[in-house]
Amino acid sequence: AFEITVKSKVVLEIYSLNGQKIKQLVNTEMSAGKHSIPWNARNENNSKVEPGVYVCRMLIGNQAEFSRQMLVVK
Repeated sequence: AFEITVKSKVVLEIYSLNGQKIKQLVNTEMSAGKHSIPWNARNENNSKVEPGVYVCRMLIGNQAEFSRQMLVVK
């Protein structure tokens, strides 16, 4: 879940700890406000990912940030 203050292009991606992109969840312009994007623990080929720790990378406009929270898949 996240909140943006102005309408912006949002890119949301899941990465493994070794830097491999696992899945792009969002790549679109979004309105200002609160948003929630679910991830079903599947990769770009719709295969279930291996158990492990994953990080989320979000790009809003021109500003990128890796999440401080890690996603653990069991």
